Amino acid sequence: MKKDQISLLIWPVSPHM
Repeated sequence: MKKDQISLLIWPVSPHM
């Protein structure tokens, strides 16, 4: 599991960029 995968999942939930 890559962190990018999770980042994309929380991207729309958390606008961290």
